[in-house]
Amino acid sequence: MAAIVGVLRFRISIPECSSLKYKRSVVKRLTARIKERFNVSVSEIGNLDNRDKAELAVASVNSDIRYLNGQLDKLTNFLNEEHGFVLEDYDLEFR
Repeated sequence: MAAIVGVLRFRISIPECSSLKYKRSVVKRLTARIKERFNVSVSEIGNLDNRDKAELAVASVNSDIRYLNGQLDKLTNFLNEEHGFVLEDYDLEFR
């Protein structure tokens, strides 16, 4: 059985953000909720010094690509429904 890695990269904007401290609290809360709800790895990968934007990546490993696709699709829906930020763009890739 081959291991398949699913990677979801996404960018969010935090419109009412006035400081890096506030941005980091939003990102920290979001990453904790994603890890808890979806049991995936997540990390902030870009726009680290930009106070109103963040770029994150989520990775999950499984032998079933249908499972990975469904899991990451549910995560994308979760991001669209969350409050406190706007999902600007995302990219899904399997390796």
